[in-house]
Amino acid sequence: MELVGLRKQYGEHLAVGNVSLAVPNGSLLTLLGPSGCGKSTLLRMIAGFIRPDSGSISIEGRDVTALLPEHRPTAMVFQSYALFPHMSVFDNVAFGLKLRKLTSAQLRAKVEATLALVRMESFAGRYPAELSGGQQQRVALARCLVIEPQILLLDEPFGALDRHLREEMQVELRKLQRQLGITMLVVTHDQDEAFILSDFVAVMNGGRIEQFAAPADLYDRPATCFVARFMGIPNLLPGAVAHHEGKLLFRHENGECIELNHGGGMLAGEPAHLALRPETLRLVDPVSEHVDLVGTLVFATLIGSRLQYEVDLGWATVQVVMPRADQTWQPGEWVGIAIDRRHAIVLSA
Repeated sequence: MELVGLRKQYGEHLAVGNVSLAVPNGSLLTLLGPSGCGKSTLLRMIAGFIRPDSGSISIEGRDVTALLPEHRPTAMVFQSYALFPHMSVFDNVAFGLKLRKLTSAQLRAKVEATLALVRMESFAGRYPAELSGGQQQRVALARCLVIEPQILLLDEPFGALDRHLREEMQVELRKLQRQLGITMLVVTHDQDEAFILSDFVAVMNGGRIEQFAAPADLYDRPATCFVARFMGIPNLLPGAVAHHEGKLLFRHENGECIELNHGGGMLAGEPAHLALRPETLRLVDPVSEHVDLVGTLVFATLIGSRLQYEVDLGWATVQVVMPRADQTWQPGEWVGIAIDRRHAIVLSA
């Protein structure tokens, strides 16, 4: 599937602005971003429920931009599941096949095979009100899969489930996608969900794509400060890139420098932010030769097997996460911070 220059505006509000991307066949793409960033609008344009102001949508080389939803090789699972309450599970799944010229035996065989695929064959005679949230979701998936779409679209499919069931269904959906080899697009605001599900992630902000990458690349190399924050990096230290005697440095706001392994091709003097994941930092003795930053420990909290510390540098605050087994530092102490430079990321300001 290929999107070229898709744009949608409502009055003064730009919902989607000139989005272009290509999704390889058989892959799972997650549209990730905060509420109102345009991800659901983009998904609905692909489905045909919203007409773009400009741009084009092609599926396997065929331009489908002007086609109605029912004429596109797509199917969509809504957050509410949208099952017919007066129909049994079997009839809900069979609904999309009614207009096709199938014999009763062919229809039954396809529905039963699809229900077996999502492990709901024993619930064929039940009604939606008799099912749990996870079971309803499986039926909604089966109703879409039975018509054999080229692309399956899912809008916040796990939003109505509790945490444990949501995590279970995420893994199930990923296994199912790999088993079928179908192209899927999933809208979510949860970065953990995007990592579990995706071959590729498109991070959206203000109607535009900030970064399109594989999950590992997105985690290791966020392209912008917005992406870094959204991917859970709370430490973005302001400063500038510098060079000295062939070494690449980051000069933070108090004037001191940190030597870097790489600087993303930035020029000396260019304003920048140093992105540091809390788990790549260590608290050390403030007079240690390995210290990069110093400050006052102001807060500590337990997170399972780890401790999260908050250190006030005077000009910025930094979070550090360390195993409980390591030395326990106390609020009020003067501490040093050592940076693992392999994971330090320099971003344009």
